[in-house]
Amino acid sequence: PYDGSNPACLAPELLRGDLCDERTDVYSLGQLLYQTVTLRPAFAGDKPELIREAVLAGRMPPVEHRFHARIDADLRAIILRATQRRPESRYRSVSELSTDIRRYLNDERLSFQRSTFSGSFFRFLRHNRQKVILFSLLIVFSAPFLFCYDLYREARHVHEGAVRDSVLDRCYSLCVQSGHLADLQAAKFKLTLQNLVAEAEAVLVHSFAAPDSGVLRTQADADGIPLQKTPGYAHPASLACMEFNRDCSMGAPVLSNEDFQKFSVLFHPVYRALLGSEFNATITPENVGELRRKALEGRLPLHEILIAFESGEFIRYPFQKKSTPANGAWLSRFALRDAARSANPVWSKPYATDDGDHRMHLTLPFGIGGRSLGTISLVFSCDAFELMARNSRRKGPGLLSKAILDEDGSILLNFPFDGEAKMECNVGRIENPELLKAFREQSSGQLILNENGREILYCFVRIPSCG
Repeated sequence: PYDGSNPACLAPELLRGDLCDERTDVYSLGQLLYQTVTLRPAFAGDKPELIREAVLAGRMPPVEHRFHARIDADLRAIILRATQRRPESRYRSVSELSTDIRRYLNDERLSFQRSTFSGSFFRFLRHNRQKVILFSLLIVFSAPFLFCYDLYREARHVHEGAVRDSVLDRCYSLCVQSGHLADLQAAKFKLTLQNLVAEAEAVLVHSFAAPDSGVLRTQADADGIPLQKTPGYAHPASLACMEFNRDCSMGAPVLSNEDFQKFSVLFHPVYRALLGSEFNATITPENVGELRRKALEGRLPLHEILIAFESGEFIRYPFQKKSTPANGAWLSRFALRDAARSANPVWSKPYATDDGDHRMHLTLPFGIGGRSLGTISLVFSCDAFELMARNSRRKGPGLLSKAILDEDGSILLNFPFDGEAKMECNVGRIENPELLKAFREQSSGQLILNENGREILYCFVRIPSCG
């Protein structure tokens, strides 16, 4: 029981004479802790009656240091909880108070505090001060390097994008250039063919005597000239000869002998057409010799000119010793079938010859007075188009192949750039629907597709003169 001495450290229930328990001791320990921390008692004065009245009323001053030193918030919370006026608000035992004091000393969360992110974060920083300092220094010193690396990645990304755009533009430009060259060559073939058809129809319309047949040669079984005395292809004399064959294997003759011989006046037009078949060729006295050598060596795009009649008769230039009537009749049927009496020149599909060459022919019908007599065909080597494709072989970055396709996506000519791979004809068909749609709807463009895990760029351009 209270004996009337200094009541500053006594619990209110003890001063009132109420039932006391261990929480009463907790209050006294809290007051001692208050005085130890703040360096002054919570209840001070000379009159015990006033102190007792303040304790019973719970008028304890704030937990502040006598000399205004900083007191940690957790320590202040322990003192306030231990010195609560109501016993049920204090620690239930001295051991709970002791446990919280140890937690405070170990910088741990107190028993009556709720766990918060900010509290746990700052407590982690205090527990790992050295690591945090080292980590902070690492960030400070590595920040410039990270910034420079980010700048490098951004610059590299921009550079790669610029290179990619440059490659796409270059590939597309090469495709358009090759398509333009092929279109020029095809346009020249069509113009040459139309001129020859006009010349042939003019021959039939006008009446004149056939010229001396000194520049003409026929097959041995047609006119009795010994075959061994006739010039062969790649012989200089072959360029001075036209081959006339009157083997009517497909019907009655459509022309008389006199009209048939009139076609000898086409010698000079077909001669000029052969020598000037390159798309940029111009025949001059200075280069005619070189063009003749190219013709004899088979280096000109135009291989031969065939005038085929519906009866099976044909006229061919240059003269070919190895040709036979049967071979000429086959070419005639081929030309007549593909032309199909079209008003426009008709392109054949590429085909391979016995000597490994790849050829195509362009055919246009001719006749007089609404009567169809036959066709004129330009038989040219596909090497002309291969040369245009090969010229850009070392210019295109990562080029796999170039190809000429028809409207259905069939690959007519393929020029692979893989090692020494040779030109191929009729090798398949494009099956990708997205690619076929782009071919049909656009005159030119480019499309990137993912094939077997890698990106493949397709550049395409339409060749109007081959339509």
